[in-house]
Amino acid sequence: FCSSKETHLQVLNKFKEIKEKSIADRKQYLLEHLMKQEEMDIPTTGFQFYGQFFCKKSFVQLSGVSNYIITEVSKAFERVQVSFVHGNETGMRETEAVRGYVIWMTY
Repeated sequence: FCSSKETHLQVLNKFKEIKEKSIADRKQYLLEHLMKQEEMDIPTTGFQFYGQFFCKKSFVQLSGVSNYIITEVSKAFERVQVSFVHGNETGMRETEAVRGYVIWMTY
């Protein structure tokens, strides 16, 4: 899928690097990547690495990044969202179930 062995290895290493990120970091990286592509007038219907353009379906197959993540990133990009924030970053939220459990354990 790449024009040279060196480019092929660079792309595979980049895919591995992306896959090793946490889900939140992976989403953020891919979102920022699409924003950079747009700035450079590169189509944002897929992902370009080292001069090789991969449609979303090919990117999912070759990189191992789930289709769900690619879909989430694409939706965020279309909404002009600039970052992903993990739900726990805003602090723990107490649910009704947690309150009930604490009351049950306390009394």
